[in-house]
Order: sequence, then structure tokens, then C-alpha cells
Amino acid sequence: MATKTDSFGFNETKLFQVARDCSPDDHKHTQNLVESKDDMLFVWNAKNCCVLALNWRAAASRKKDNLKHQTLIPSAPQNFTVEKILPSTDGTFLALAGPKGVSIIELPRRWGPNGQYQNGKECIICRAYNLDEHLFTENAMLELLQIRWHPASPTDSHLLALLSDNSIRVYDVTRCVMYGALDRHQHRKPSSVPVAVRQAANTPPLPASSRVAGEQRVLGRNHFEARLS
Repeated sequence: MATKTDSFGFNETKLFQVARDCSPDDHKHTQNLVESKDDMLFVWNAKNCCVLALNWRAAASRKKDNLKHQTLIPSAPQNFTVEKILPSTDGTFLALAGPKGVSIIELPRRWGPNGQYQNGKECIICRAYNLDEHLFTENAMLELLQIRWHPASPTDSHLLALLSDNSIRVYDVTRCVMYGALDRHQHRKPSSVPVAVRQAANTPPLPASSRVAGEQRVLGRNHFEARLS
């Protein structure tokens, strides 16, 4: 039954029943495991390490004729605890983040009368990859604090990551490329640069609106370093 705080009656859907059963038991702080992008609702299933997706607008319009949610299974496992999920600006990617890593899921195409992924297929294996894995494994004290998708990205693929060492890293997730890092130490270079950076001579530069205030030092076409103001 719908309530004032749940006007669409989502609390009674199978999606949230599964989400409640699979929610992490040992969390010690707030986790952002439910997100929406336009008419798609995403829920992280912590026990089965997959994403539950539902077109909430189509589900609300069908009322008693329940629309089943879909299960998006990452092709690569995460070697960290997921505490935040974040869809990209245009809904092309879904970032999974935790204190010790970031993973990217390429969301499948949508078609069909209900606007679902792959015409409502129940389970879909999605391409997934972890960003900068060695950065966190080689730096035990380093943690990821926050992520944001760049709003001016021409390809909807630029991700910014704020780390506990007061640095910001910029990634192009379509190429698994790190454009560079903004660092509080002018002389310090990023501790881990993927091999793909050296192979990305044709990668387009970030738009002018992506500039960050601070003293910058150019290290290459796709790589820069700056001391935060």
C-alpha cells in the first residue's frame, strides 16, 4: 500500500524486498546504495554483488500488473566493499565506489515497450572494470572519499575521484585512462599511472570548463598535476 512517504508503493515491490534481505549487516555509517537516473532506479545488492534496476515510471503506470526488476551482473568482481553507486550524467555508466576502490559498469542499451534494458531481460552480464587497482593495494592508508561525474564531459565518461591524500584524480573510463591528478604537493607526481596513459595520444583533452584553480604543471597531453589552493 502506498503511503505519504512512498507514493508509488515501491516498498512493497520485489525489488525492495530483495534489497532489504541483501542489505549489508555490518555497516557503521551511511551508505548510498540506492540511486536514480531519469526513470531508472538502481539498488546495489551487497550479498550477491550485483545491481538491481527498475524503470520506476513504467512500474508505476502498470500498477497491479507488476513490472519485474532486472539484475545487472558485473563481468569483473570488485575487490573492495561498495558503499556508493552513482550513474553518469547521461546514464551510460554506473560507478561503484568504496574506500578502497572504484569500479565502472557499462550499462546496456534500452528498448522495448517498457523502456527496460535489452527489452526486459531478467539477468544481464555487463562489462565492468576496476580503476587504478594498484593505487589502493600499494597504498594501505589511502582511501577514496568522494566521486563525481564531470558534468561537461563530451563523452559522459570523465570521472573525478577525491582521495584522502588531498588529491583529485581525473579518469576517462571509456579508455581506462587517468588524465592526471591535482595534488597538494607541487613536486609530487601521482603514485600510479596506468599504462593506458602512455598509449592515449589521440585522447581528446578535457573541456575548458574542467579547469581547477591552483598552480598547475603540465606533464603531458593527457596528464597534469597541480597544487590545490
